[in-house]
Amino acid sequence: MDNCNTVRDAAIPPFKCALNSIPQADTERLAIAASSTLRLFYRSSEAGDWESKTAAQARQNIMSLDWLSTTTIAIGERNGTISTYDTRSGRLEKRLTHPYPIVKLKRADDESRIICAGMQDTLFLYDLRASKTEKKFSRDEPGHYNDRFFNSQYPGPQNYKKRKTMKNTTAGDWSQPVLSFPYTNADDGYLDIAVEPELGLIAAAQDFHSRVALKVYNMWTGKTLLEIPKNNPGEATIRCLKFMQDVNGVPELWSTWDGEIVKISST
Repeated sequence: MDNCNTVRDAAIPPFKCALNSIPQADTERLAIAASSTLRLFYRSSEAGDWESKTAAQARQNIMSLDWLSTTTIAIGERNGTISTYDTRSGRLEKRLTHPYPIVKLKRADDESRIICAGMQDTLFLYDLRASKTEKKFSRDEPGHYNDRFFNSQYPGPQNYKKRKTMKNTTAGDWSQPVLSFPYTNADDGYLDIAVEPELGLIAAAQDFHSRVALKVYNMWTGKTLLEIPKNNPGEATIRCLKFMQDVNGVPELWSTWDGEIVKISST
């Protein structure tokens, strides 16, 4: 892997095959976030050699990426920028701005919807079709960035000036999320999330300060469905989460857990 430097994330495109049709004979592809570079690896057959190219260069380090479709990749940068890369045109386009450094990006239930986990306890669902920013703060507006949000970021009368500055300047560039989820991650850049799009489920590891190890949410309502407590307060945080199907096609949630690989159960 030439010039990959620090690899933060990697993903393969979704497999698409319509009913009653022959599966696509596509080139195998792999997208890698290597420092601030998006690199694509590809080969035309299982027996062929892998080739690679630099697809795009971001302004800051790419912290996470995921394929939204077979031709579109979403990348999330350290500064909160979310962009999409079109493999056909080679164009990288800024689409959204998350308020804090991005930890993980995942395709939601549609190629236009993205789950974004970030620092400062931010776990949002974004829609690329409704990516307007809050150019002016209004406490009467029903959006996400209201007085309650700013008070939680900078509580107390001593932080009045910081809240005012955030409302009038910084927050003007933030994209409005469709939903937010109760999530604990102050500054851990390695916590994982997983998405089960057909059932509308999101699983998210919580940070060292939380009393729970992970939470499972309803993607469509924002409600917490399940909390898995830690075995002990000093337990290591979860670095890997993945929904998989059993032999009957039933989704299961698997995770790294205190040095082991385990299947998560609600019982």
